[in-house]
Amino acid sequence: MRPAVELSYLDEDCQRDVVDEIDLNDCTPSHDQTIRMRKFFNEGKLTTEAVQAIMSEEKPNQREKIVLRGDKVRSLIPKSVPLNQTEEYICKALEHYGRVLKNRADRDSR
Repeated sequence: MRPAVELSYLDEDCQRDVVDEIDLNDCTPSHDQTIRMRKFFNEGKLTTEAVQAIMSEEKPNQREKIVLRGDKVRSLIPKSVPLNQTEEYICKALEHYGRVLKNRADRDSR
């Protein structure tokens, strides 16, 4: 709702630019992005290119997330690894596994 309020202050042409970017990139602007667009608009600097640049920014809620079931993953981790170190343990295990696969591929290609 808050981003929509900010966008309501833009003129129709600027709003169409935002809608075009929404349709093109299949994403919606964050509240922070709409605040910046409104500020640019008030300063006479909100161009189509500015809308495109703002809308192309990566937002935290659009980053790829990987979700692992705790019960399944935790059963594979030694009990000596504290819960707050689980992510680090998994990353190190995956790095090690990647090296094993690379070594195996190198060996098989000989």
